[in-house]
Formats: sequence, structure tokens, C-alpha cells
Amino acid sequence: MYRAATLSVVLLTTLGCAGPTKIAKLDQPPPRGQSLAHWIDRTTSLQSASKLPKAGEDFAMIYDPLRHRIVMFGGKGDDDKNTNDVWTFELARNRWQQVEIASEQPPASEDHTLIYDPIGYRMILYGGEDGPTWNNTYSFDLKTYQWIDLTDSTAPIREDHTAIYDSKGKR
Repeated sequence: MYRAATLSVVLLTTLGCAGPTKIAKLDQPPPRGQSLAHWIDRTTSLQSASKLPKAGEDFAMIYDPLRHRIVMFGGKGDDDKNTNDVWTFELARNRWQQVEIASEQPPASEDHTLIYDPIGYRMILYGGEDGPTWNNTYSFDLKTYQWIDLTDSTAPIREDHTAIYDSKGKR
């Protein structure tokens, strides 16, 4: 599975599921045409592996146009364990950085969605699972890196779903 964000005419993608072969164990990137291997090679060659997100799948990403970066949350690693890590990829510097969170965080999850809220300059996390499926809703302030639990107990549980931001309705 791949996750992608579009920027003008540029498509940025991160390598997701590699089928039965774990991503971290691939000897070489998939052939050109099956992925943007040249982009992956370029970014990973600029940093040591310890400063990169772990290989994995079922995470979600948003594009932050004010800071020209990708923000990624959660997913499942090659060890089949879910994470609640937040990572940013600075497009101008081709650099990944793990975000240090000072507030209480959402539980580790996969198959959730994120949307970018330009009015509140935050990202909204909804649903996902780590065994049980959830209806969790959290906001993440993109300036202060603080999570706020917005969960409504009447919201339906969801995993492996899609979400969009309604700019007219501001929701």
C-alpha cells in the first residue's frame, strides 16, 4: 500500500507494503515505474537510517503548505507493531525528523485518516485500529505539537477509510 500527497505537479510518495517481503529487508528498491524509487533513494541517502521513519505501512500523511512539509502519523512497522509516532519531511531540506510530543498522544494505530485544517492550522486524526477498531478523533496543533482529544462517543468506528476537508463548511 502506498500513501501519497500531491503538490502542484509533483507527487510525493513513501514506500508502503512490500507484500510478503518486509520493506526493511528489500535488497533494492522496486523497479522504476512501480514506485518513485529515485525519490526514495534521494531522501534516504541524505540521512542515516536511524534518523528515518521505520519501514512500514498503513500510516497517514498530510501536506502542511505553510511550512512546506509532509506530516506523517502512526502505521504498522515490519515488526507488526503499530506506532503513534509523528514524523515530518521538510521538502526544502529533504530531511525527516521525528516530532517530540509534550502532550498525551492518541493510541498507536494503523488504517486511520488525517486531514489538514488550514483554518485551525492543525491536522485531524480519525479512526484506525490496533486490534479493535476506533472512533477516536484528535486534533494536532502544527505549531505547538499538542494533541487534543475530540472523540465523540456517538461517532461511528472506522478503519481503512478516506476523509476530506470541507473548506466551505470549515469541517
